[in-house]
Parts: sequence; C-alpha cells; structure tokens
Amino acid sequence: MEQVLLVRNKIRDFLREYDEIVRPILRFVWCFIVFSTINSMYGYSEIFNDKIITILLSVIFAIFNEKFMFFVIGIILVANVYSLSLPVALIFLVMYVAMYCIYIKFFPEVGYVIMLSAVLCYFNVGYTVPIIVALVAGLTGIVPAAFGVMIYDFSVLIKDNPAIDEMELTDMIPFFMDNFFKNRDMILTIIVFAVTIAVVYAVSKIPVNYIAYIAVGIGAVTEIITFIVASTSLESDADTGKMFMGVLIALIIAAIIQVFRGILDYPRTENVQFEDDDYFYYVKAVPKLGSEKEEDADLIDEIRHEVKKRKKRPETAETKEKSAPRIETPAEDAPQTEDAPKAKDTLQAEDKKEAKREEALPVKKGPEKNPSNTKPSGNKSERRNNQGNKGQSRKAGNGNKKGGGKGSGNRSQGSGSKKKN
Repeated sequence: MEQVLLVRNKIRDFLREYDEIVRPILRFVWCFIVFSTINSMYGYSEIFNDKIITILLSVIFAIFNEKFMFFVIGIILVANVYSLSLPVALIFLVMYVAMYCIYIKFFPEVGYVIMLSAVLCYFNVGYTVPIIVALVAGLTGIVPAAFGVMIYDFSVLIKDNPAIDEMELTDMIPFFMDNFFKNRDMILTIIVFAVTIAVVYAVSKIPVNYIAYIAVGIGAVTEIITFIVASTSLESDADTGKMFMGVLIALIIAAIIQVFRGILDYPRTENVQFEDDDYFYYVKAVPKLGSEKEEDADLIDEIRHEVKKRKKRPETAETKEKSAPRIETPAEDAPQTEDAPKAKDTLQAEDKKEAKREEALPVKKGPEKNPSNTKPSGNKSERRNNQGNKGQSRKAGNGNKKGGGKGSGNRSQGSGSKKKN
C-alpha cells in the first residue's frame, strides 16, 4: 500500500506542477478520441472523416468548454447523417436538439457523460458506465448517460439497415418508432444504467466506514441482477459476456479512482460535536492515508492522548494552582518598592509647578460689546486698575518736572481720573 501511495503522490505532484501543460494535452487526447469515435460511428461525410480535420478540431476544443464542444458535435453528426439521407438527418436533428436543450437546461456540468457513454458503448464496454458515472457525477449522470446510449444505438440502426436512405419521410417515421424508440436492447441498457447509478449514489451517502467500497460492490451486484431481470422481462438478446466484462473493468477503474481520491484511514476516525444558537452539529472526520498532513495528525493524536490522561488524574491543590488563570494586577495595586514614595513626591512637585505657571499667565480678554455695563470681576481686576493709575501718575509727575507748569500735571490727573471712572 505504501508503494501505491508513493506512486499516487508522485503522479499528483507532477500534475499539479505542470497543470498548465498537462491539462490541454489530456483534453486534446480526449477530444481526439471523441471525434475519431464519431467518425467511426457516423463516417458518411468525407469532409469530417478526414484525419487532418479531426486533429484540427481536437486542438481547437482542447481550449474551449464542453458546452460549445457538444454543440459542434451535433453539427458534425447532422452533417454526417445528411450525407446519407435528408429525412434521416431531419429525424436525428429533432432528437439531438431535444437532447441538447435538456442538457443545457438541467445538466450543463456533466456533458462529458454523454460522449463517455457513447464512446464506451462503441468499444463494447458500455456496462462500465454506470459505476464510473455514479462515482464521478452522481444522480445527475443518469440522463446524460441515457443520451449517450441513444446516440450510439441510432448509429447501429442506420448501419444495420443499408436501405434506409431510399425510404420516404412518411415511411421513415414509423420505422424509427418501431426500431429505435422501441429497441429492447437500448431500453435494457438505459434501465440498467439508471438503476445502478441510483443505487451506488444512495449507498455511498450512508455514514458507515468503508462505504465507498461497499457502494461499488453493491453497484456491481445490482447491475448484474438488474441486467438479468430486465433482459428476461423484455426478452432481449443482449450479450451477457459483455455485461460481465464491463462490470469487471468498472471495478478496476473504480479502485483507481478511489486511490486518487484518497484512501481513508478509518481507525483514526474522529467524532466532533458542537452547537450554535440554532443547531447542534455532529461531525465525523476521517483522515486520508499518505496525505501531506499525516505527520501533523500524528502529533495532534499524541497531544490529545496526553490531554485525556491529564483529565483522568484527580485534581490536587498544586494542579488547581497551575490550571488557574493568572490575573495581572494593575500598576496602582502593585506592591510599592523603596522608589515608589520618591516618584510620588516628584509627581506632586511637578503638579504644583504647573499650577503656578497657569496662575502667572495673563488672562486674555475678548472684545467688549458694552463697556459701560461691564463690572470689575474680583480682586485681580482691581489690582490691575490700581497698577494702571500708578503708572499714569508717574508719567504725569515726570511731565510736571520737565514742563514746570501745572497745566501738564492737571491734564495727567484729568486723564487718570477719566480712566478711573
């Protein structure tokens, strides 16, 4: 198993590293197989049956998406059938348009199943389809798989009746109703595909260990039983050997798909429970073997095992103290050291200096709207007025000494008295 996982990881790493190169190459190979198979089933047109045209179409549709590819495939099929007979082309065109509309409306993501079913039916391994489609596409693959069977059986009907190109349209419609839409082999194949896909998908959703392998095994048994019962009921002449071969190949392909998806390590399954305001959740987590995080998972298991051991131990006083959360006390509640009183004294001294500075700063006055109604506010305003009067009286005294007259002194006193008023 380790060697298988090692090879798987190397292939997966290579595909991831060179994805931009490998993906177009794989798409080219797939498109070439599809267009070559179409030419083999409906090779009536010389233009589309050319190998150069096939390679060119494969290169083009290695870039475009599947929806446009299926549309162009329809044009190629109608052109091939038109080269055989116009009435046959009209009938096929109506059928293909109906299939295309259903595909675009309901199954746009699984268009590859249509051509996969037609290609595998052409190579006589059509009974590998249901198990593979159930693993890859689920229930949405039932109808596209049936469309692929219809495209293949339409080509078989045309080849088995070479004189069909000489029929009139009025005779051709009853012919197709009896030989195509009532074809027992085609109905048998569609029934087997639908039942097997539904059973594999339903079983794979059961939450049980190893359910992917159980679903594949049950699907193989279901396919065999359904084939036997339906072929007996419809009295069909379908080949039982092809059916068994298809089931065997499907089991091998399913094992390869499961290896690349991931092999689950069920002994290390974990069940997790959690809840929110509205729901209670039960989660089952199963790790994969050979994953990149396997070493981390082993470490997590060791940690969880150690935690469980500690929980089982009885709690003592020491364990309680260790498990109790530590609460950091703020600086105010912390124990004071020898430098703490000095720090407080310096802070108080700085606060006092700031207060003295604020008192020494002059108070800024705003513009006075009504100076007559203003009143001196407090002792500070009276001190300022007295200082102004003293300064003016000193100026007046100096004027008297210089001028020697009383007029200048009187003027200074008069101005001082006005300021007092």
